[in-house]
Amino acid sequence: MQDHTEQLLDYVHGRLDATARAKVQASLEANPSLQAELAAIRAIQAEMAKNSGDKAARDLGWQRLSAAIDADQIPAPANDNRRFSLLQVAAVAAIAVIGVELLSYTIRTTNDAGFVPASVTADGPTLQIAFRPDARVDAVNDLLRSIGASLVDGPSALGLLTVQFDDVAARDAAQAVLAQRTDMVDLVSQP
Repeated sequence: MQDHTEQLLDYVHGRLDATARAKVQASLEANPSLQAELAAIRAIQAEMAKNSGDKAARDLGWQRLSAAIDADQIPAPANDNRRFSLLQVAAVAAIAVIGVELLSYTIRTTNDAGFVPASVTADGPTLQIAFRPDARVDAVNDLLRSIGASLVDGPSALGLLTVQFDDVAARDAAQAVLAQRTDMVDLVSQP
């Protein structure tokens, strides 16, 4: 017997014709393992028959199962994907409009001076100085004070500071001092 479990189930439930039933009986007489499998199938069948419950309980179970299947088959409404109500969308839109209006009012009423640079326009002679990367800030400040320079602009993207002097003589004297300070200064030039 190729599929003996299926044939044994058919044998137990009486679904075999006479020829097939005779073959199963012959196989059962010749094979003790098939006899043990048949005994197990009959024991399971008897246990299930004992615990099958009454007809009213089975009918109630079928009614619940049918109701669950029917509920799954009811299509969801097409517009059920809205997360916000129309009132909520309107409130958000109103807040956005008020915010834009407040922002535009604030921009219109601010100072009309526009962009004001932080640097000062130089009134006197100037020098551009590039200090060494290892120069200390306090030493740079002391050096600039000692030569009478005042910071006008910088540092630029290249690291240049623009300093101003009272007159051309002071600028030339400072340029000579700075050229001697190679320990702190990389470059000194007139713009």
